[in-house]
Amino acid sequence: MYFFTVLTSCTSAPEKTEKRAAVPIFIIDSAKPFVEATNKMYGETFASGNSAKFVSCYTSDACIYVTNVPNMCRQQAITDFFNGAYAMGIRNLKLTTERITGSWEAFVETGSYELFVDKRMSIDKGKYIVIWKEENGQWKMHGIFGIQIFQYPPLKSKIFLQEITEVFNFGFFMTVVKKKPC
Repeated sequence: MYFFTVLTSCTSAPEKTEKRAAVPIFIIDSAKPFVEATNKMYGETFASGNSAKFVSCYTSDACIYVTNVPNMCRQQAITDFFNGAYAMGIRNLKLTTERITGSWEAFVETGSYELFVDKRMSIDKGKYIVIWKEENGQWKMHGIFGIQIFQYPPLKSKIFLQEITEVFNFGFFMTVVKKKPC
């Protein structure tokens, strides 16, 4: 009789059903064309000097983290970052996406960058990591981590280094090179 009671009490427990919230569908492969188009526009903002367009790529509480520089967080610091880089002669930034992983909540892009002055002269290369987050229905950069590979521009014919002046480090390069044609 004891066995029967135990069996009955085990089978007569109320059934619990879990209700799960609907999870938005996110296909990671669909992010790559969007990211690549955004990265192209983002790099080209240096040619036009359009800081507002540059900053519009970021969430309102985004941060840029680069080597040997204090963290640059929020819209004003990111605007200052752009204006400083532009004043130093940066005119294009080429971002090459290598991998995207994540979910509907956030995703991470890894890749390499190349930085240019005068649109054609490469002065820096490195790796980057971007955390993308949705804000007001749009995917935006929430955090950028830059890892520098080299810092100085290659010498070109008819140009020699007259003076190297330390300025400030935006993580892309640590010096501004004053040049004078031969």
